[in-house]
Amino acid sequence: MFKTFLFSFCLFYLGSGNVRCTGGGISHPPNQSSPELLITPGMNLTQINNVISQASFGDTVNIESGTYTIDGKINMVPGVTLNGISSTKPIFDATSQSDRLFEIVYETTNVSHCTFQNIAFYNIKMKFDPTTHYAIQNIVFDNCLFDYGKRAPGTDEKSSQNDGYIVYLYIKDSSIKNCTFLRREGNDGRGVYNKYTENNIIEYNNWGGSDPSVTGFFVTALNERGTNTIIRNNTIVKHPTWAPLAHQDHGIYALDFNGVTITDNTISGWPANGSGGAVKARNGQNLTITNNTMETSGVLLYTYSTDKIQQHLKNVVIKDNKINIWHNDGTAGIYLGIGYYTNANYQNEYSIRIEGNTITNGYCVAKNNKINADGFSTSGGGFFNNTCSEIHIKLGMSHSDNNATIVEY
Repeated sequence: MFKTFLFSFCLFYLGSGNVRCTGGGISHPPNQSSPELLITPGMNLTQINNVISQASFGDTVNIESGTYTIDGKINMVPGVTLNGISSTKPIFDATSQSDRLFEIVYETTNVSHCTFQNIAFYNIKMKFDPTTHYAIQNIVFDNCLFDYGKRAPGTDEKSSQNDGYIVYLYIKDSSIKNCTFLRREGNDGRGVYNKYTENNIIEYNNWGGSDPSVTGFFVTALNERGTNTIIRNNTIVKHPTWAPLAHQDHGIYALDFNGVTITDNTISGWPANGSGGAVKARNGQNLTITNNTMETSGVLLYTYSTDKIQQHLKNVVIKDNKINIWHNDGTAGIYLGIGYYTNANYQNEYSIRIEGNTITNGYCVAKNNKINADGFSTSGGGFFNNTCSEIHIKLGMSHSDNNATIVEY
């Protein structure tokens, strides 16, 4: 009786595939792998989001090569990777959606621990701005392309400053690596905006592409306003002769920062004037700029008197950079190499060390009458072992072993 019941029980379930009978007993089948999470050509955004919604933390959603129209938000799941699987990157295209950058905003933790990998973004701004500060973390862009960004009609670099392809606001522990950022004539703009962030890394990226005369129309490559940011091993090249003042700022612009390392980068194309500079650093602390190669212009250091941001420039090391100034008018101004300027009527510079830099066709300059020489030179600050034509400094600043004519004021 028992054997008859067991046999009937097994027959009933065999068709379902849920159990199998062996040796007179019942056992469960081996685990079945889930279907591949795959985005394929022809899918619209609703279908793309449906595929992503089936993923779980740690999953990869693969994307076949093709062009996908993006007309809304790409809805992410925490811990998921979006990955282009072909040597030809899939294109997420919003060029037909707007007369300016098409903005996708992430405000919740649904995007935390997500990676965007091997994808081309056309006219898309990816903005991360959590409702709760620092709730979003560990965002990675790896080997992505950003191109065909549109400048809002009737704007210039001052009237439209939030025009980066990637905008990180109040997030932490995130990175941008191996990506390429392009800007085309008539649609100049920024590449990356990293503001009020913590512990982010920006490395091995390219601004300008293989022909910056076509795809190097940048206002600023990278706006930096974070804490403990590392910017390293990037190639940043602006169109070398395109320089309208209303459409350019600086190569890297660090403002109101606390802990920024800029190292082993190549930066070129920005003019040696107040609207240029390969790197501008203003009002912040704990800054290291080392082992960079800069063409056309160099490093501009500032402190401006203002109530809204840090009131000093503190603990700065500018070391072992190679700077080649293309155009020198002979005025020995702060724009022609490495320069420092302040407009404050109180001491706001502390320990600024300029060491081991080689400047071709340019100068080191820190001479205006509002600079506090003692503050500049405290804790190892001053000018040491630099090679350039002249060093123009405030009387009382520390200096030694420079291969340059020293001019004191």
